[in-house]
Amino acid sequence: EVILSEGWTATSEDHKSFAIGDNHMTWAVEDGWTMVEVSPSNGNYVFYKELAPNDYTHKDGVDFIAKDGAITVSDQITKSEIAGMTGIGIKLRAVVVQSNGFAGPGAAWASVASK
Repeated sequence: EVILSEGWTATSEDHKSFAIGDNHMTWAVEDGWTMVEVSPSNGNYVFYKELAPNDYTHKDGVDFIAKDGAITVSDQITKSEIAGMTGIGIKLRAVVVQSNGFAGPGAAWASVASK
């Protein structure tokens, strides 16, 4: 679950790229992640990535959700614009759910979303 503070807006139809201001700060969701649920009114976006059984290539954690593991900050941003960006943030909540036994990723997410 990606929870974006006020100030971030989705800049693509599929809600997989985001920006603050006039592209002062941008980031995109890494390839391989699929959106399950979106609630832009409260800044919540839920993405999932399926891993193969016994996939030990991810033993140190799931791949970054931000493309190339980065948030880009424009060199055109001014000091006063940065000063006005109070409370800007991105919170992540990661959950691992075995998909077997669920109707799909949305149902698997629903089983853990309120916990």
